[in-house]
Amino acid sequence: MPPSFLRGTAAAGGIGLFNTLGSLGGFLGPAFIGILREGSGDYATGMAAIAGGFVLAALIVLAVGRAMAPRPFARQVAVLSLGSRKPTPSATERLEDTGR
Repeated sequence: MPPSFLRGTAAAGGIGLFNTLGSLGGFLGPAFIGILREGSGDYATGMAAIAGGFVLAALIVLAVGRAMAPRPFARQVAVLSLGSRKPTPSATERLEDTGR
């Protein structure tokens, strides 16, 4: 998932962070399940906690995916809202036209 919104060395760092969190979960997960089993007497509480974590992770992925979804540029929206009228050039376009 990190390469979908990060580039270059940032993508490598994001992948490393994901791997670190996965390794941490692999280390702490069994201890967490054991604590929940000792407290409740069965594994159902631990499995429910894992299921809740998966649901939370899915909601985060959906929220990030929607936030990162490509949106039309403001200029395209302006053209659509103006109809047949041509929008005035932006400051960036005026600088590009002058060669700066």
